Amino acid sequence: MSKYQVHFENLGLKVPVEKGTSLLTAAWLAGVNIRSECNGKGRCGKCRVLIHEFKDKGHKSSNHQFFTEEELRQGWRLACEIEIDCDLKVTVPKASRDMGAVIRKSYTHREIELKPFVRRFYLDLPPFEANHGTGMWEQCAAILRDKYNMEEPVISPTAMIRLSNLAGRNVPPLEAFVSQSQQVICIRRKKDHPMLGLAVDIGTTSLAAYLGDLDNNLILAADSVLNPQVVYGGDVLSRISLVQERPEMLASLQQSVLQAVNGLIANMTESVGTNPDDIVDVTVVGNTTMHHLFLGLNPEALGKYPFIPTIKTAQYVRSSLLGLNVNPGAQIYMFPIFSAYVGADTIGVRIAEQFHEQEVMKLIMDIGTNGELVLGSNNRSFCTSVATGPAFEGAQIKFGMRAAPGAIERLSIDPKTLDVKYTVIPSPGEKENTRRPMGICGSGIFSAVAELLKAGMIKENGAFDKTKNRSRLRQEKGSKKYEFVLVFAEESGLDTDITICQDDVRAVQLGKSALLAGAQIMMQHAGITEPDEIILAGAFGSYINIDDAITIGLVPHCPREKIYAVGNAAGDGARMALFNWDFREEAQRFEQETEFIALSGTEEFQDILVKAMEFPRYACPACP
Repeated sequence: MSKYQVHFENLGLKVPVEKGTSLLTAAWLAGVNIRSECNGKGRCGKCRVLIHEFKDKGHKSSNHQFFTEEELRQGWRLACEIEIDCDLKVTVPKASRDMGAVIRKSYTHREIELKPFVRRFYLDLPPFEANHGTGMWEQCAAILRDKYNMEEPVISPTAMIRLSNLAGRNVPPLEAFVSQSQQVICIRRKKDHPMLGLAVDIGTTSLAAYLGDLDNNLILAADSVLNPQVVYGGDVLSRISLVQERPEMLASLQQSVLQAVNGLIANMTESVGTNPDDIVDVTVVGNTTMHHLFLGLNPEALGKYPFIPTIKTAQYVRSSLLGLNVNPGAQIYMFPIFSAYVGADTIGVRIAEQFHEQEVMKLIMDIGTNGELVLGSNNRSFCTSVATGPAFEGAQIKFGMRAAPGAIERLSIDPKTLDVKYTVIPSPGEKENTRRPMGICGSGIFSAVAELLKAGMIKENGAFDKTKNRSRLRQEKGSKKYEFVLVFAEESGLDTDITICQDDVRAVQLGKSALLAGAQIMMQHAGITEPDEIILAGAFGSYINIDDAITIGLVPHCPREKIYAVGNAAGDGARMALFNWDFREEAQRFEQETEFIALSGTEEFQDILVKAMEFPRYACPACP
């Protein structure tokens, strides 16, 4: 097959590729991380490149959507829509390059009674003689029964193999790690090492891991990293679609996240001077798609009606089957899931917030490209999910980006002068606001819409007020729609104005209305008019300003002091189940007792959704 060379001139990189390869794939092969939140579907418009001396052989309709006719004549195209059939010289602008993400998955200190799933027992075997009449395991089992009052200990295959390496007349002092189900997962030489556990939160965008000392009830280390699957698409539907189109990519998706978790394990154990072999228990939370991909389960059924997960109940999986770099006998506890779009991460949040101990009705809003909602108390609970669209993660927003260095994360607008003050996410070690803005992330988009509402620039219906003829409000080039300039070119890192346009505001309306409508339907089922408390969770929910959420009508009515963000509560739930296995039983009970409310296609949901599109009247001083 013919090969052609692609030269990324402004980056000094070249790569040979076969005919028919997409320019986006060529970039990834060359080590150029071009943004593609839609997984190369031509929907997000983020993979803009300039192709020099480009001979157009017909361009797809989405190129017309994202470029003016003049830009098309200059050679601007979406990398995902160019199939290579000749040598190319390409410029990749800053705005199209993936700058990584700032991962902020800290944990909240919580008092947890220590009751680990795995316990350690010390074994001293007598010297063996010829024709002793028993084996090493039988001697170990006898000690576990007689000294430690176990009824019927069972040895796992990995523990048996390890024990065989210690066989001999004089056996050194041993330690056995035994689960609550009396399965011996490891027998090894006695060591003066702490017994460790690992809690993992697998997010669509980021991964977080926590290394725990199960002897002393302590977190020894925590670390996080960007989920490497983001190069295949910024949301779960993109990754499901990838597996549908290319089934062989399932293994790549699984291995990428396993390798990333193994990297976190290596970093944490090295930082505290321990060994991965000391990790004898693992708990994992994540949304349903991440759960399936981590286990290597085909997620296709999650993306089509009737949206059935492969398995909902909690599972124990041997770490050696997945290749996780922990003790090979360790079992991985996979939290149960509610449905295809209400996952184990939401159950983790519910555990962290201890619904079962309180009579008040709490509403959990786990906010991302998919909104997961749980409403409940110690008596009853409901859950549902809604598609919020890409605005929450900064995707398919004109100048949207992930929460990476250079992203505007919050701002304020002076209602009289319309001057904009903003905060930009710095790189590690940088001072705040020393970096020029490159775009705007999810929390910044919501902050911008809230401020525009308060300044009277946006009406109750979401339209820009065209009577406000100010320097920052103008028509978009080649369009009759309006946009508001947040950052002028001389202040930006893109050498162009950073704006929020009418379509961006509509994307916010669609996302917030879906969440609000889903919450209102659950409240109707529960027979209440408002929740007693609202908990904002998820990577996005934890960082949106609560006053902004109220201003744009993202949340149902509730006293301001009863609305709060909980940080990475899903990870907190995983940690709680690591240190105390009673929470694993609670997780399974939650899954069984919670009523799932299906919203898709119901007239009730559509009616409420339309009404929820409008912004609250009190937020719009310009509204009549």
